[in-house]
Amino acid sequence: GCTRTDTIFIKADLNQPSVNAGKDTLLTCLHPAIKLQGVAKPNATSGVISYRWYSENSVIQSGALTANASVDKTGLFWLLVEDSGNFCQAVDIVQVGDGFNKPKINFNLAEGLTLSCKKDVIRLDATPSVSAYNFPLRFLWKEKVGGKISSVPDMAAVNVTQTGTYEVKVTDIVTGCASELPLEVIGDFVKPGF
Repeated sequence: GCTRTDTIFIKADLNQPSVNAGKDTLLTCLHPAIKLQGVAKPNATSGVISYRWYSENSVIQSGALTANASVDKTGLFWLLVEDSGNFCQAVDIVQVGDGFNKPKINFNLAEGLTLSCKKDVIRLDATPSVSAYNFPLRFLWKEKVGGKISSVPDMAAVNVTQTGTYEVKVTDIVTGCASELPLEVIGDFVKPGF
């Protein structure tokens, strides 16, 4: 008999899609829920990407089948993508951390907290305060009971000229988390006896 041979070349397309689950991020007082920022591109010429988010806690608020799932819990989140052109898959991980720690208020009270006949101005200074994440801080002083702030109230340190209770609010500019702490300024205006 007659035989005939032919050669067929089958080229495998095993190229994975590219995937990036986004930068590690924090849930914060300003943003207690966020959208994850996943990005993917197919490597097959006619491929379309499908998305699926997973979590160690199974906590995906919404959008688990999109590039930008919404979450309101901390943890690790996996983004699995599949290229419809060759059915290859790829995965990337993003970590969502806890950014709810409040700033720690510290004072420099070198001048004390007592007004007197010789000292009619006291400087209240919250400059040593620190963010839990080393982010910049915003300050706001206010008069709670009595008192008189004689300088700009939105600075780390203020001058006061009257007795009373003052309060400083220290806010982490990035996370939005804030702490408040009162200080009482007293007076000693008794003239010494002779």
